[in-house]
Amino acid sequence: MSALVQTFCKLRAPAIVAVSVALAVAGCGSSSTSKTVSPAAYVKSVCTSAASWFGTIQTAGGRLQSTVHGSKSLNEVKTAYVAFIDALLHATQRVEQELKAAGTPSVSGGSKISTEVVHAFDDAKRGLTGADARVRKTPTSSATAFETAAAGVQQTVQEALRGMASLAPQKNPELHAAAQKEPSCRRLRSIG
Repeated sequence: MSALVQTFCKLRAPAIVAVSVALAVAGCGSSSTSKTVSPAAYVKSVCTSAASWFGTIQTAGGRLQSTVHGSKSLNEVKTAYVAFIDALLHATQRVEQELKAAGTPSVSGGSKISTEVVHAFDDAKRGLTGADARVRKTPTSSATAFETAAAGVQQTVQEALRGMASLAPQKNPELHAAAQKEPSCRRLRSIG
């Protein structure tokens, strides 16, 4: 089961930290409303949401890792893996809604910036929904079958998060400056 432990451990930190830091440094979020907000208010909303998302995933990842390391039962590990994917999916859904509510930053290209990020979270949500369905079908008949299926789920999750991590909305000096001053953004950057 050591290969299984390595699979779970690889999944957790790198992709999640990359997404959180990308959001914090870029100072971007998403909006489906026409509410216009200041750059400072916008990055505060975005970084607070991203920090909450990261904390949820970090906690769920810790529980998963603890179960994987302490369990001899594939059923227990599967249950923990399902809980981890559920936590990732629900946290992503929650943050997507929070970022929509953050409004549009009153900067040049603010609407485009916010739209790009909402689409990235929506894409991630769809990918994670697929991972959630796959993880529930993961067989527990043998360690080999489980590890093979879990690797497929891991790949699905990484692909879902890759789109979020690769966000590179146009750099906006006002958002960047606001993010440099915002404590929640600084905390996120210190994670990476």
